[in-house]
Amino acid sequence: MGMAIINPPLVDIYKRHKEKGERMPITVTIGVDPLLFLSMALKVQPGMDKLEVAGGLKGKGIKGDAIL
Repeated sequence: MGMAIINPPLVDIYKRHKEKGERMPITVTIGVDPLLFLSMALKVQPGMDKLEVAGGLKGKGIKGDAIL
């Protein structure tokens, strides 16, 4: 398994943890909606909600608990 953390804000979060000498917690998900996965990998403007992007791609809203 691999993980790319080149996409902000993930790289910024990682850098903050590294500066503090802390491990960064991660979550592994299986069976994620492909459009939700795609939206999380996209670079968007700062402050833009990636769940809203996923909803736009899907054509309907996505509840925040859909990723829990």
